[in-house]
Amino acid sequence: MSNTRRIVLILAAGATAYCIYLLVGFVGVIADNGLPWEGAENIRDYYLAVGQAYSSGFAVGFFLCFGLAVMAFVVGSWYEQSVRDKAKPGLKATPPPSPGPPGPVTPRRAAVLPPA
Repeated sequence: MSNTRRIVLILAAGATAYCIYLLVGFVGVIADNGLPWEGAENIRDYYLAVGQAYSSGFAVGFFLCFGLAVMAFVVGSWYEQSVRDKAKPGLKATPPPSPGPPGPVTPRRAAVLPPA
């Protein structure tokens, strides 16, 4: 694996781990009903707190998926390169067999249309 791929994989793994940490925190806030809102405040503040919590959860989920996609791309390209490197250098892909000489050509009859 090249150094560039290694660095990208390390960064993507770190970012994914951080996103998982943030996602667990988001789920904990929602599960414990720990939104920063007290009952004495008005309903607008409640909706703002819920919207802020869910928008942060959405952003974390998006970047988690992005980090996983980058990791999958790097690992997939690394695997493909390792398979290519393991192939024996003397062996090349064999071309498909030739179909042989052409057989006899039979002329096709033109369709005869009835007079109009």
